[in-house]
Amino acid sequence: MKKLFRFTQNNSGGYYIGPHRYYVWAETAAEATARLVSKSWYDPYYCECCGERWWSPVEIDHPHEELPNIEVIDDYCMH
Repeated sequence: MKKLFRFTQNNSGGYYIGPHRYYVWAETAAEATARLVSKSWYDPYYCECCGERWWSPVEIDHPHEELPNIEVIDDYCMH
């Protein structure tokens, strides 16, 4: 069964690349991470003072509560 995962981008180097938050439906965190890494805007940048650009995936326990606030699910943008 697929679960909803959220990735949050750290403001490494003082700027964002692509969406600030990225949501993906996947069966595992590893699958969700692979989907994130496959995006053309994905950047693994590491800043010595800020750390990794992307935080580890968080599984959303109650997707129906978070869905109204989602900006990006896979390639679909919700504005």
